[in-house]
Amino acid sequence: MTILDWCAFTRPIQYTEEQPFQNTFMRRVMLVTAAFHDLMPAVMQHAAKDLVHTTPQRPYRQAWACPNVGWHINADWKRKEALIVFNGSACEMLRQIGPAAIRQVLLLAIETGTRLDLATDIETALSVRAVEKAGWAKKIRSTSFISSQTGDTLYIGSRSSGAFARVYRYADPHPRHALLRIEHEMKKEQARSVAQIAAVHGIETAQRSVAAKFSYKHPEIKEAFEGDVERIVTERHERTLAKTEIWLMTQAAPAFQRLVAEGVIDDPAAWVKKHMLGNA
Repeated sequence: MTILDWCAFTRPIQYTEEQPFQNTFMRRVMLVTAAFHDLMPAVMQHAAKDLVHTTPQRPYRQAWACPNVGWHINADWKRKEALIVFNGSACEMLRQIGPAAIRQVLLLAIETGTRLDLATDIETALSVRAVEKAGWAKKIRSTSFISSQTGDTLYIGSRSSGAFARVYRYADPHPRHALLRIEHEMKKEQARSVAQIAAVHGIETAQRSVAAKFSYKHPEIKEAFEGDVERIVTERHERTLAKTEIWLMTQAAPAFQRLVAEGVIDDPAAWVKKHMLGNA
């Protein structure tokens, strides 16, 4: 099973040269969340209470969080963007809301994603050391291994690189001790490209595309990630060509769906044919 385990991206926020009053700045933050349309109300339904102050992520100096669900927004009046973070708990909440919520977050990450984590659980007796012994792509040289009472963890690659892997297994009696987990953490360009693959082709395909770059040598790991993969493309112009499609999916489509739900558009197919397809 492969899941989205972390997703962070930026969104534009109103900016002025002079420091605004705190309530004015908070309204700007709320406008950022309002741009998520139906996603934020769904998120807030799972929260214990309204947004509360929390520790910000550098270089931001203020942050708010939804208690108990792991959703954060970081902002700073000196910056023109806010950083939105869905951590592991928040991604679990998205799975409870449904596939549409996960896809909406992935679409938001395509243009401005800063981090994307995909995690795969494999039911196997294979040890972390066995994965290390079998190896992976020779070009990935940086590794480290940590063993403790709670379990074993293998780190593959550099944390400063575009793609980084964690392979770990909890020790018995942890409820997940029978599972070997492989996590891929992508940043910036890699995160945005993988988000696009996940949004279009699914999270499983996106994870296979990342695993192909690591080229794991152990047969069980290779089998877990076998199948067709979508090539990861990080060239900036490739994403630019998709901007209109991303806008249609993230902005126009939700607005159109609301008009249909409210009865403003009573025949969606006829409306699309008349106003969008024309003579096509």
